[in-house]
Amino acid sequence: MLTSPRNQRMAAVLAFAGLLPFAFTAIPMLPLLTAGHKIYLRQWRWALLYGSLSIVPIPAIAKMVWVASILEGIWYLMQDPEAFDLNFNQDVPADQLAMQTAVAGPINKVLNVTDAVRELDQLRQDGLISEYEFEQKRRRLIDRIG
Repeated sequence: MLTSPRNQRMAAVLAFAGLLPFAFTAIPMLPLLTAGHKIYLRQWRWALLYGSLSIVPIPAIAKMVWVASILEGIWYLMQDPEAFDLNFNQDVPADQLAMQTAVAGPINKVLNVTDAVRELDQLRQDGLISEYEFEQKRRRLIDRIG
């Protein structure tokens, strides 16, 4: 279980969950909720720091921890899956990581390439790139899938 790959969306959800105690009351009730994403990502020292700072009776300090959690959740979602894996899944065996990305990876690549080709086609139709440039870039994008 400790070597299973971490999921980018789950880390973001747990980071956003750090706002729940603040949303319902001004006093943090569950320090584990604030440090949940750090525990999930196995960043034990940060989890201890977040948990202990979230129960400090000084509201400004607790709010800073909650804001940091929200910003980290946004950062997790904005990262490419490869960058997330590089940052948080380095200790996971390659075969387990490959199984996780085997399902989502190809689908995301095809969707990204499809969108990029549509944008290139629009640029070509608008006369901003030539037919030759369009064909070159389209082939490069399609080569990424295979």
